[in-house]
Amino acid sequence: APTSANCSPARFVFVKSPEAKEKLRPALSKGNLDKTLSAPVTVIVASDRLFYESLPKLFPHADARSWFTSSPAMAEETAFRNSTLQGGYLILAARALGLDCGPMSGFDRAKVDEAFLAGTSWTANFLVNLGHGDPSGVFARSPRLAVSPRRCARTATRSIACASPGSIPPRRRRRAAISNTAASPALQPRIERFLINTG
Repeated sequence: APTSANCSPARFVFVKSPEAKEKLRPALSKGNLDKTLSAPVTVIVASDRLFYESLPKLFPHADARSWFTSSPAMAEETAFRNSTLQGGYLILAARALGLDCGPMSGFDRAKVDEAFLAGTSWTANFLVNLGHGDPSGVFARSPRLAVSPRRCARTATRSIACASPGSIPPRRRRRAAISNTAASPALQPRIERFLINTG
């Protein structure tokens, strides 16, 4: 799944055993305690602050490692942003397999890092419970903010149309061509349905 320069900074720790759950207990907020201890699996979505050490392999097209070794702040921000993105991919994959997902930020990161990530360059980003929720205890779908799908679809089409082929680097033209196809009038209703369903 795509990340910036294929940096792939996310690291995943799957907490399954009763003993591991007990290690996690002191770090959990009160509201997340019972659901986490009863979930079959809790995933610690972590980010690796030294992710750039793998860039010579993951992004051999340029000296991408040097982009981050010279700026710790940029490396930290990139690790956080892209590990969050990868955590989202994890949720999408789990949902596609029919699992329920409960992402959480109600925990003490320092305690999670100490209990599970000590001696590594990883730090916890967020937690995700995986399993099958009890329908009697699961909220109905929460409200969503209002979306104007037609306006969003038109904006996406205009944005693509403004990028002339000559202004797009060759390696990105195929991706742009795919985007232009997705924004064609014939597929406009699909874009609108997508925006409605995900809004």
